[in-house]
Amino acid sequence: MNIRKLRKLHLAVFGLTLCMASSAVQAGQSFTLLNYVPDDVFVCEAARHNPSRQFIDDYWNDVFAALDESGVASDAFGFISSLLGEGEQAELDRFKSLATELIAAVDWDSLCGKEFVFAQRWNEVKTSGGNINVGPPAMVWMFQGDAQGSAKNYDGLVAILRAMASEINKAAGKEVLVITDGTQKGAKTATLSVPEMPPAAPEITLTIAQKSDIIFISAFGSGMLDQVLSLQAGSGGAKAISKKERFKTALSGLPAPQDNISYFDMQAMLEPIRGIVTAVNAAQSAEFEDKITNRNTSQEANDLNNQALAAYKEKDYAKALDLIKKAHEESPVDSLIIYNLACFHALNGHKDEALKWLTNAVEAGFYAPNQIAKDEDLASLRSDERFAAALAKAQAEAPKKDGKGIPKIATEMLDAAGLFDYIAAVGYTKGHTTHADSVVALTANAAAHPLYKVFGTRKPMGHFDRFLPEETISFSINSSVNLDELYKYAKTLVASVGSEGKEALSKWAEIQQQIGFDLERDLLSWLDGESTAVSMKTESGDAQVFMIRVKDEDAAKEKVNTAVTAAQGALSQLMAAQAGNPMLGMFGFTVTPSTHERLSGFHSILPAMSPGTEFVVGVAAFHVIVGTSPEAVAMCLDTAAKKHSSITSNERLMAEAVVPSGSFHSISFEDKRNFGKDMGDLIGGVAMAAPMAMMMVPDPKVQQLLNKCAGILAKLGPVVRKIDFYKSNASYTVFDGKQWLTKSVTNYREPTKHASAKAPH
Repeated sequence: MNIRKLRKLHLAVFGLTLCMASSAVQAGQSFTLLNYVPDDVFVCEAARHNPSRQFIDDYWNDVFAALDESGVASDAFGFISSLLGEGEQAELDRFKSLATELIAAVDWDSLCGKEFVFAQRWNEVKTSGGNINVGPPAMVWMFQGDAQGSAKNYDGLVAILRAMASEINKAAGKEVLVITDGTQKGAKTATLSVPEMPPAAPEITLTIAQKSDIIFISAFGSGMLDQVLSLQAGSGGAKAISKKERFKTALSGLPAPQDNISYFDMQAMLEPIRGIVTAVNAAQSAEFEDKITNRNTSQEANDLNNQALAAYKEKDYAKALDLIKKAHEESPVDSLIIYNLACFHALNGHKDEALKWLTNAVEAGFYAPNQIAKDEDLASLRSDERFAAALAKAQAEAPKKDGKGIPKIATEMLDAAGLFDYIAAVGYTKGHTTHADSVVALTANAAAHPLYKVFGTRKPMGHFDRFLPEETISFSINSSVNLDELYKYAKTLVASVGSEGKEALSKWAEIQQQIGFDLERDLLSWLDGESTAVSMKTESGDAQVFMIRVKDEDAAKEKVNTAVTAAQGALSQLMAAQAGNPMLGMFGFTVTPSTHERLSGFHSILPAMSPGTEFVVGVAAFHVIVGTSPEAVAMCLDTAAKKHSSITSNERLMAEAVVPSGSFHSISFEDKRNFGKDMGDLIGGVAMAAPMAMMMVPDPKVQQLLNKCAGILAKLGPVVRKIDFYKSNASYTVFDGKQWLTKSVTNYREPTKHASAKAPH
C-alpha cells in the first residue's frame, strides 16, 4: 500500500486521520523514526516514501479520478439523506460541511511524506481488590514531513480532535471528553481524556504532539509518548528498538529493507499475560477451590461497586456501604456485591447485618473459602458460629466446582502461542514489482511441545509442477498440517479443561457412534492433507481442480464411493418427501460413472440447474480429486504422467512466479490480470439482478431503496474496472524446523499513460 493512496483514512465519522503507509528508501539508508521507538514494544511498523513507486500512485489516482467523476459519493450521500427526516437531513448537512472543512485543513500528502512509524506495547498491569487489569496496549504513531507542513497539519489534526470531542459531548448531553493543551519534552500537545473513570481503569487518552518535522499521536497513556520524545531529544534512559539485538537478529536473515519493516515480538506480547495467568493459577492451587458464581452484574451495579471500592480504599466505610447498597439494588443476586455488602457492614460495626449478608453471599454462590477465612474486613465476625457455618458451606461447595480446567487451558494456550518467537518482514521495489520477505521464528525449545508435531513435522515437498499443466492460470500447493497430531492435540486440550472437558469428549464419542462415523478410522486413517488447487484453460473454458493427498488409495476410493452414494441417496429421499416442489428440483443432481477414458472409477455429477455442466470426483495418483470438468482433471493426471506439458513450459507465468531452488512447504501463483474486470462484472451483475429482487418485494419504499442501490452499483462497476494494473501475486514458503521463510512478489503492468498524474482523493 502507498502513503498517498491512504492519505485520507480517518478515525470515527470524521475523526482523527492516521496515515498508515508503506513506501521505500534507498538501499543502505536507515529508518530514522525507529530510533525513537522504545525497545519494549511488541509491534512496530516502519515505512518511508519511495519515488520509484510513483507508478502505483498514478494507477490509483486514475481509479480515484474515475470515482470522483462517477458521482457515486454524491449518490451515496443522497441515498443516506433520503432515509432521514427533515431535521436529521439538516444535521447531516451540517456534519458533512464541518467534516469537509476540517479534512481539507490537513495536507494528507505531506503528513507522512518522508517517513511513518507505528508501535505498541503493554501498559503497566493495574490491580484493584481481586481485579487484575492490563488494559489496552499503549500506541504511538509518528509522521515525518517537513517542519512548516507539520506545524500546519498539527493545527488541522487538533481541530479535528476538538470537533470530535464537541460532537460527542453534545450527543451525550454532558462533558464526557476533555481536551487539554500543553507541552511535553519540547513538543506542543493537545490531549483528549475521559475525566470520569472508575478505579484501576485503563488510562483512556489520545494525544497529538508536534516537534520540528514530526507529528506524534499517542493513545492510552502518556508514558510511551514521554519515552518517544526523550529518545527523539537524545535524553533519558530509554533505549531504542533500532539498537536492540533481538530486533537486529530478526531482520538479519532478510534482504535490506527498502520500502518498509514489520516486527512482531510474540514473547514481549505474552509476558504480562503470563504473569496474570500465573497469578490466577496460584490462587487456584490454594487448599480450597475459590469459585465465585452468579456474577450477574449490570453496568450500573459494576460502576457503583467500583465507586464503593474507591471509598473503601479511602477508608470512608460509611460511603462505601451506602454505594454498595445501591449496587445491590441494581443487581440483587450478584454474589460478589453481596459479599462486599457483608464486609462493609462489618467495617461499620453492624455485626448481625454483616453475618446475615455473608450467609446470603455464600448461598448466592460466593464459594471462596480462602477469601472468607483470610479477609481482615471480616475479622470481627470470626468468633461467631454463623461465620463458621458460612465458611463451612463455602468449603463444602468450592470443590464441587471444577475450576481447575480454565486456568490450565489458558496456560496451555499461552504455551502454544509462546512457541513462536517473533515475526519480521521487509518490503522493497524492483522495477514494476513489489517484494515482501518475511520470517516466522520459533523458540529454541519449540520442538519439545506437542503442538510442534502438528505443524513442524510435515515433510517438505518438491516438484511443484507435477500436476500443473502448461495451461495453468493460478495455483496453490500447501503441505498443510499433520492431521493426526492435530486431532490428538485437540482432544488433549479439551481434556485439560477438567470434568467438563472429559464429558465433552465422551459425548463426542457417543455422537460418532450414533452416526456410524469415526473421525480417526473413517477419515484421518487415510487422509494425508497435502493439497493442490489449480485453475486452468481448457478447450471448453476455464476450469478448476482441487486435489488432496491420501495415505491409502484403496481406502480413499472406498470412502469417496460411499460418500457419493450416501449423498445421492439422501437427495433422492428428500426429493421423494418433497415431491412437487419445483425449487428443490433445481438443486438436484445426477451421479453416473465417468465416461472419460482417463477417469476410470470417477463419478460424474450433473447438476439439474446447469445443463451441460459436469463435475467429477474420484481418486487417482494417491489424491482425492474434484474438478469442474473431466477434461481439466485428465489434463492434470496426464501432466503427472508426463504425457502433457507442465507449467514450466508457460513462459509468461514462470517469468512472474517465484520458485524455490529446492524443497518447499507451500507455493502459490494468482493471476490478477482480470481482477478489475471480474470485480466490475460481479458488481454489474448484482446491479442487474436488482429488478428481479424488486419484483419479490411488494413494499414500494423498499423497491425505491433497491433501485437507488442498483444505480450506485451500476456507476461503481466501471470504476472498479479501472483496477486493471495488476498482473499477478506469487509466493513460496520454506521451513527448516526452526523458522519459516516466505518470499512474495506482486507484479504490476508496465505503465503507459494515466488519466491524471495526480488526482484529488
